[in-house]
Amino acid sequence: MKVNNNKVAFDVPEVINVTLEYNKLPLLCVFHNLIWYRCYGTSLAAQIGRLTAFAPTMAPPGHLLTFKGHRDSVNTLLCEESVHPNVLASGSDDGTCRLWDVRTTRVIKCLNVKKALGAVDEDESAVNSLAFGKASAGAERAYIYVAAGNKVLTFDVRQPALIVDCADREVFQQNEDEINVLSRHPGKQGKFLSAPDDTGDICVFDLESHRLLKTLRGQHTNICSVAPFRPNAPWDLVSGGMDGQLLFWDFSRGRVKFSIDLNTGVNGLGNAAAVEGEGGAQQMFNPPLVHSLAFAPNGKSFAAGLGDASIAVVDFGSKQIVRRLKHHGAMVSQVHFPAFRPLDRLVSTANDAKVCLWDYEAALSLEAASGGEEDDPMAPNPFVVAEFALRNSPNAVTTVAQQNLVVVADVSKDIAAYSML
Repeated sequence: MKVNNNKVAFDVPEVINVTLEYNKLPLLCVFHNLIWYRCYGTSLAAQIGRLTAFAPTMAPPGHLLTFKGHRDSVNTLLCEESVHPNVLASGSDDGTCRLWDVRTTRVIKCLNVKKALGAVDEDESAVNSLAFGKASAGAERAYIYVAAGNKVLTFDVRQPALIVDCADREVFQQNEDEINVLSRHPGKQGKFLSAPDDTGDICVFDLESHRLLKTLRGQHTNICSVAPFRPNAPWDLVSGGMDGQLLFWDFSRGRVKFSIDLNTGVNGLGNAAAVEGEGGAQQMFNPPLVHSLAFAPNGKSFAAGLGDASIAVVDFGSKQIVRRLKHHGAMVSQVHFPAFRPLDRLVSTANDAKVCLWDYEAALSLEAASGGEEDDPMAPNPFVVAEFALRNSPNAVTTVAQQNLVVVADVSKDIAAYSML
């Protein structure tokens, strides 16, 4: 609670913490109920009841596993059981990529990216993103692609050495600036890899011929954050960036077929107040910049995590935003379809240090009611199946089907896995 100029205000996190400590509720109500009523025209008991209606879901699930070994913060996580069962890959600011056995939490291989690059500057060797080769692509399944700075290195995980300090193939270095999120095509061959960078360009590499296929440029006016390929479609790619644009590409021709400008609300849900201020000026604080994007496995829709703390659920066929999911209190850094329920669930993390599990199937349905309080992040959201708080804002999230694990990395050196059973 804060008192300024004879006015009383409650910090939202402070109230949430109090609701989780049930023994303090009576004392809080006795001393502050009258003050709250005078300031807000409603009773504190009513507000506490509203918060505690969903407070139990804030309790962290069982913290089952901890992966220790990195010497600096972990930026990216990758788990793809169809390619490498029981393997978790992580990339860190310490200039290494580590492969872990999920069953034992032990490191099974360390890829020394810093040494492979011959880098002196730590920023050049910090690992930003990872991608596995495709399971059905023969020898390609043995490769892991590692983005550091503006380069992509290829390592063969079949090498017998525990520590590998040399890349196995020629380094991709066609990007002009720092690469953000690598995405491999989910098709049967899985032969393409996209690498969006800070210039707004997207390099698409052919992994079979190990060469640059095409550079998609000149459309994003700011950083391109992510550019995943659409499942079950040979040439579709959607990119999102810090310009608030969602671009629908035919990457074989290098042209944009359609776009959604999240800054204006065109082709999307949401009222004008969410986009414009009182004077009609474009929203400047927490604009809907695209930080993350993930396709549903069937390729018919995707979710985009935005800077305004919402998640845009987009129908690919109609090119329309079906719904804006609002429950986070800060920028949504990651969206991910979990390995344990990829068809109907969505995991999100945000800078509010919270992990949410959503009923994506219901959110995608046009008939589903929003609950009427969707604009209030403090209100119970009918699409949130579960949620829990973390100590720090997460950098990366992935999932493991075994024990319904949600694996989270943050600014610390350790990786934590929680069970969502």
